[in-house]
Amino acid sequence: MGDEEIQRRKALSFAQAVGFEPLPRQLKLDEIPQSAKAKLWFLVHSQILESSNNLGDIYEPISIVARNFWVSYAHRMIDEYRSSRRVVIDAWKPYFAESTPWWRTLDFVQWMLRNINNRTFAVAVEHILKSEMTAYRLYEGRTIIPVATPEEGAAIFNALDGLADPASQPIRAHLLQAAKELTGGNFAASARESISAVESYVSSATGKKDFSKAIYALDQTKPLHPAFKEALIKLYGYTSNEEGVRHPLLTKETAPVTEAEAVFMIGACASFITYLQRTLDQAAVA
Repeated sequence: MGDEEIQRRKALSFAQAVGFEPLPRQLKLDEIPQSAKAKLWFLVHSQILESSNNLGDIYEPISIVARNFWVSYAHRMIDEYRSSRRVVIDAWKPYFAESTPWWRTLDFVQWMLRNINNRTFAVAVEHILKSEMTAYRLYEGRTIIPVATPEEGAAIFNALDGLADPASQPIRAHLLQAAKELTGGNFAASARESISAVESYVSSATGKKDFSKAIYALDQTKPLHPAFKEALIKLYGYTSNEEGVRHPLLTKETAPVTEAEAVFMIGACASFITYLQRTLDQAAVA
């Protein structure tokens, strides 16, 4: 195993590295990893410690946030509240437990962001969401939003399901690798693998190695919508021209591919593969 592969694996779990977790974390909308929960709790816990003394008394800003939490978030009676570090920790820590639903954790974190009004805290939350490759990001420092859509995740699963036969394994391998690279934060590599999956599919279906010729050959078998055909060629061109994401492999540079672009590429390419499969299947029946 080369140094490059070792470095790549450092950014992945073992299950992701060997292909047993095909969907990138950025597309897993209904969960956040426990590692993200643990880091978010570490951040909140640090805020509590910074606003308390050795005796366990708490001060601003946490003292104000804790009172607001007791009434506005937990909906409990204010006369039952006791101002102490232990009370606050016991009340907030359960939101980060492994058994706590993902949405409840993020709901509490968003509430904290809007009540503590601390830019440093917001920057730290954003860093955790990004570094853990969750499906969520911070918007304007106070609102947690998804980075992808359910349809993009479904597109990948649909494509993988359609590539189960032995002859399709090289295509499937490219798509799985794109998912791994996306989870690992290697966005240019993910985009390369995504379009390589499409390239491998059309080459296998037509026997032509040149992508443009392969697309036009497919068009002869089953006419493609002109706009769709051109979109495929332009998408391939984006990854292959001098400013694309493939050319830097020759110069050992990194193309400036963003996470959003890589997420789009894997979803779009997976959808293209599924569409082409169904189109050719219909042509074979007809």
